[in-house]
Amino acid sequence: MKKRPRENEVNYWPGVADCMLGLFMIALILGVTNKVIDLIPETTVGGILLTQKEFDAYQLLKIEIDQEKKLRQEAEDHLMKITKEHDSLLKENSRLEENIADLNEQIIKLNTEIDKLKGVHDKPPILVVDAMKVSFDKGKADLQGIHRKTLQKDVFTELLNILEKYKSVDTIEIIGHTDRSSVGGKSNLDHELLKALKGNENILLTAGSNADLGLMRAIAVKQEWDKWLSKEGMNLPRSVKVRCYSAAQGIAPKSKNAKFFASQARRIEIRFTQLKEIKSVKNFDNVGSEEPH
Repeated sequence: MKKRPRENEVNYWPGVADCMLGLFMIALILGVTNKVIDLIPETTVGGILLTQKEFDAYQLLKIEIDQEKKLRQEAEDHLMKITKEHDSLLKENSRLEENIADLNEQIIKLNTEIDKLKGVHDKPPILVVDAMKVSFDKGKADLQGIHRKTLQKDVFTELLNILEKYKSVDTIEIIGHTDRSSVGGKSNLDHELLKALKGNENILLTAGSNADLGLMRAIAVKQEWDKWLSKEGMNLPRSVKVRCYSAAQGIAPKSKNAKFFASQARRIEIRFTQLKEIKSVKNFDNVGSEEPH
């Protein structure tokens, strides 16, 4: 016989069924959620949940930042290297400036020494007097007025400049030139030459040859030089002797302009020498410093 349920008896089975159904539903939801999460890639960075796309972007950004840091470090290292090189160059520049200053001082000293020695060992020039400005008439040794002015204004001034520049010069050699014209007459140079050299203008020299005439022209220039020095009150920088020479006949002109070349041949040439180390010949010591050679 089937027992009838008691009216006051509690039935637990529906509650258990509901509970199991709820647990099943929760499990189902969790399973579905896990599947969905597996389908959407994601990761966590610094506690922040990121998708795969965001993570890839983050990784690229991180690589760029690392590269920028590397480049910055390289730039800082390069800057430090350049700074060191700059400091080194500044020190080297300072040292070079000191060397340049020392060299400039040495240059000034050397230039001073050069100025002192200038002309001591240099070979002085030959002063050829332009025959267009200072010349002589055919067969004569007289200086015309215009020629005297040229000698004083141009030639003698240049002569003084050369003596000042070339310290070794102690002798002026005046050389008289002639053309190829024949000179007639009887020479009196053997007897009157020394008197004329000593400045006696009353002595009238007579040429017997071109050699005589060339020497007479040199003597005429020397006398004019002595008068100019005395008139101007000039003081030579040192003791300088004057010697007169003759070049006798010149080269025969080979041109149709024979007269022109003959006038050019009648000229004066001045040379500068150093004779202070040459000993005087004993027999001529009493002749004086103005003796021609």
